[in-house]
Amino acid sequence: QASTTATMKPSGTRELLSCAIVLVAAVQLLQRLPTSNAAIQCKDVIQDLTPCLAYLNGSGPTPSAACCGGVTKVASSATTAADRRGVCSCLRSVAQGIKSSTVQTLPKLCGVNLPFQVSPTMDCSKIS
Repeated sequence: QASTTATMKPSGTRELLSCAIVLVAAVQLLQRLPTSNAAIQCKDVIQDLTPCLAYLNGSGPTPSAACCGGVTKVASSATTAADRRGVCSCLRSVAQGIKSSTVQTLPKLCGVNLPFQVSPTMDCSKIS
């Protein structure tokens, strides 16, 4: 039994060392990820606006109540300039390939005033 215990210690040490190396690598990777000053994440914007896909793709004549709820939520969440620029960048990237007039009319149809016009060519850096 002594020889079994002796062979398990090095294996356990190797596993511990491997875990430590993976942990250090993960921390270094996280430190290199770009950071944003915006509190609103693009994934959240997309999730909130998912009910708008039918309207944006031309499948519905008007945005649904759920869509307008998402538009309202996104607009009311963007309280700082950094938030608004983050939302703008997200919308600009996902607006590619969607009819721009449909994208531009969505906030108005939902009764929401955005401090910028949504289009694939908007300059988000100029939003205050």
